[in-house]
Amino acid sequence: MPDTGQISLRLADTADAESIYGMLMGLSHAVGDQDKMISSVDDIRRDGFGDAALFQALLAEQHGRAVGLSLFFYTYSTWLG
Repeated sequence: MPDTGQISLRLADTADAESIYGMLMGLSHAVGDQDKMISSVDDIRRDGFGDAALFQALLAEQHGRAVGLSLFFYTYSTWLG
């Protein structure tokens, strides 16, 4: 069967902290804001996983390698609804 290069999506876990960080660093470079990014892999690991996670992330994978990221977190404005 030929390789279709199909992409799969899954919820990220602690083991993905380095991949998430790498993609965030890539984004910061792409928009010229690398000086503003001060978070670390340890910050991603601590803040993104566990009972008190501050964000969640979906990873897109192709051939077992992370190729895309959707990171989301909850905020709510009491003024705007």
